[in-house]
Amino acid sequence: LLVVRINARLGQMVPGGKRETRRISILDIFGFEHFKTNHFEQFCINYANEKLQGHFNEYNFTLEIAEYQRESIEWSYADFQFQTNTKCIEMIEDKRTGMLALLDETIIMPSGDDDTYCTKLKQEIPDNQFLYTKKMKGTLFTVKHYAAEVVYDASGFCFKNRDPVQPTIVEIMTASTSAYVRDMFKGHVAQLSGAPSSSTVRPGR
Repeated sequence: LLVVRINARLGQMVPGGKRETRRISILDIFGFEHFKTNHFEQFCINYANEKLQGHFNEYNFTLEIAEYQRESIEWSYADFQFQTNTKCIEMIEDKRTGMLALLDETIIMPSGDDDTYCTKLKQEIPDNQFLYTKKMKGTLFTVKHYAAEVVYDASGFCFKNRDPVQPTIVEIMTASTSAYVRDMFKGHVAQLSGAPSSSTVRPGR
């Protein structure tokens, strides 16, 4: 409602009695979650929003700079001071020591559990400004997201990460009229049939 009222005020009358409207927009990345207790679901949701925020930062400021260059406006990178979340995203999704990679590694270990995962976080990502594990009790750890710091409880992380896609979902998706959708689920079909798959598909994500 507030944006509608502002846009109405921005509108200007032009010859002929018509209103020439200038508009503003507000980016509202919905879905970021921060509760008293945060588990695997909140981690996945907040990671997705971290990626969206990173994409917005890069896309928006790249366009802004391009506009300045087209109009020959003097500018410097000091004019675009904003907090980047690239390092946080890299910490989560690094292929070798990222939080997701360590979780996948933990669930294939015979004795891998949530405590093992937290130990791996402390050992593999010991000095990262976006991850706090020191002095955290039990299976707790903190991630400094772009929006806020969130304390997660890793209890259930391993179990939920093992959660496979349900066979009925696979059946429906592989019957899709879209070749793109069918191709996405080829790996799951191979897993259900016990055949080796050429594509690597993370369970639970």
